[in-house]
Amino acid sequence: MINKKACIERPTFKPPELWKEVNKPLLTIELEDIDSIPKIKYKGERITGVVHAGFDWVTKNGVPVLDNPVIELEYLDKESKTGSIKQVGYNSPFNKHKERE
Repeated sequence: MINKKACIERPTFKPPELWKEVNKPLLTIELEDIDSIPKIKYKGERITGVVHAGFDWVTKNGVPVLDNPVIELEYLDKESKTGSIKQVGYNSPFNKHKERE
């Protein structure tokens, strides 16, 4: 009789080309130089029509403080006929509750 509790499952191997899909960054901000327009990706999707982008990470003596990071994105809603602005906020005045992934 086999003791099922004693059996160890083998971990599933994922080839490196699949790692990126599992570990997509939440937010990337790229600047080619100090005067360039930032290229922003949020949850893997390129954000265009950016009105405001803010990212803060605060530490005290090298230790992250509560409510880190603060992320604020405002961008034009492409599907809106009235020029509405969409907002994304983490630990931000944009949202009253804290959003987490």
